[in-house]
Amino acid sequence: MNRVDEEEITLEPSAGFVVKTQLVSGRHQGLKTFVNVCSDSRVPEPADGYGPEILEKVQRGEDYVVPIVLSTQREDVDKAGRNCVVWDCCMHPKVIVECIQNAGLRLLVIETCLELIESSSGHELSREYTLPKMLAKGTLERTVVRKRDLYGENQHDAEESVTRGIDDLARKVISSKNEPEQQQTTDSGSKPKKPLIQVLSSEDQDEPSQETQELEYRVSKFNILFSGEGTPPKYQVEISGASENDSLEMELQGETLLYKHLQIKIPGGGSKVQAFYVRDEQKIYAFVFA
Repeated sequence: MNRVDEEEITLEPSAGFVVKTQLVSGRHQGLKTFVNVCSDSRVPEPADGYGPEILEKVQRGEDYVVPIVLSTQREDVDKAGRNCVVWDCCMHPKVIVECIQNAGLRLLVIETCLELIESSSGHELSREYTLPKMLAKGTLERTVVRKRDLYGENQHDAEESVTRGIDDLARKVISSKNEPEQQQTTDSGSKPKKPLIQVLSSEDQDEPSQETQELEYRVSKFNILFSGEGTPPKYQVEISGASENDSLEMELQGETLLYKHLQIKIPGGGSKVQAFYVRDEQKIYAFVFA
């Protein structure tokens, strides 16, 4: 076997959002189930992008492919101490960012995650799900995948490699593939590296960096159609020139968002900010909530 073919990549997922549902068949019917929709920038991006035209393609019956790496099933307990099961669905961070803004894409991604879990596990999941206000259920697990399975024979074959074998999925979903036997979970006691995307709420912040950088920002009103549970953000802030090693500590003071040396005007202020770092763009996306 070619040594390159056996080269492995360890994905270290960063939190995105959570889908809460339950099993609807088998002897574990009714068992609460959590799906962590998470990200790592080493998972390939969808070849067709993420724009609103994607929904039109799907409605016309065309395929839309997004690479997703599925973790192994693991057991956990809910806040009441009852047993539950958890899966992680890891994709490129740009997909997560777009899901926050695009309700239609979010529904497609959730549906494909549910179908992927069903295809892999043999369980049937309820489509009566909720989106709890949490970034992740439990601790996201590292997943080891072979490089050729993630990227194919070359970088341009990535999506084909990840999705091969489940082309019969319904056209309403995003096709994806995971080979459970090709994944391993590392010792949960090992110290993870700094995630490639960081997700931070205003209640959970690291120590700020004192480094002065040439940063530029753009504030736009969040006026994209939003459906599902929860309240959409008021504003989206894009900060260019950031490094993946930067802290994401941000503070809202009245109508000002403070980040490093920046004082960003937020009309009407807000109560919470959630920030993502996207390495490919070297940019921070911050969402300000009322």
